[in-house]
Amino acid sequence: MFELENDTQHTLNESDMVNVNIFPNPFDSSTGQVSTTIESLINCRYNYTIVDANNQLYHQQHGQLKANDKTELIIKAQILPSGQLFHKFVFSDGSVKILQTLKD
Repeated sequence: MFELENDTQHTLNESDMVNVNIFPNPFDSSTGQVSTTIESLINCRYNYTIVDANNQLYHQQHGQLKANDKTELIIKAQILPSGQLFHKFVFSDGSVKILQTLKD
């Protein structure tokens, strides 16, 4: 019989406790707006940026999330360029969540 000598510990980052949904995807300027819905299981702060494939910044926003709450961010599609876009969330513990969208 063998005995496990090391304790295994799991740690969850803030990014693991937050769900982000971006709709519609793909989108175009006629869409009017892009909706980013954030649902959080914990209280945390975030920095949200949208950049293109060349890392050109098009949107930046800071905010705070409350546990078991839902936040919706609306961004005008006209301010975003065509092509692949990266929606990056950096949370207060330094963890990161990146989502991709496509504007036609």
